[in-house]
Amino acid sequence: MSAPDETADSSSAVLDPEVIDTERVREESAGWRGLAQKDFYTYRIMMNPGMLCNWWTKQVSEHFQKFYEALERGERPKMALMAPPQHGKSKAVNDFTGWVAGKNPNIKQIFASYSEELGARANVELQRAIRDSETYHGIWPETKVAPEAKPYSPNSSPKNCCWSARPR
Repeated sequence: MSAPDETADSSSAVLDPEVIDTERVREESAGWRGLAQKDFYTYRIMMNPGMLCNWWTKQVSEHFQKFYEALERGERPKMALMAPPQHGKSKAVNDFTGWVAGKNPNIKQIFASYSEELGARANVELQRAIRDSETYHGIWPETKVAPEAKPYSPNSSPKNCCWSARPR
């Protein structure tokens, strides 16, 4: 990924935390709900109000957006996300998983990781966002965690260890 184009149109309809007060937007979220449903970067900012927003965060979000759009067109996109430790790769993937679950709960997803702990943490964070987050419910009021889904634990069977979004 490269640095952002300094000449890019700054009037795009994306929630930019440096320009817009995200707390005010959250209070007036009805207008932004539709944008968060369409735009992954806006969704990420609304779900993570303390997130550091910079060119890298925005570009990663744009790549995930393009990945989803290709998937919706019936393509079989591939994407590798590589960056040094502590750049938010896992958080970006987890946010994307929640966004896709809200957009289309029928899409099957797998979160695979080198670390069992990282996979378990991602599972729990995603279930909490879908079950408990008022912001998530404001954006995706119909998306729910299936009642039979349980958080991952080393003793879980593969049948019930994962979350699944209930289709609308």
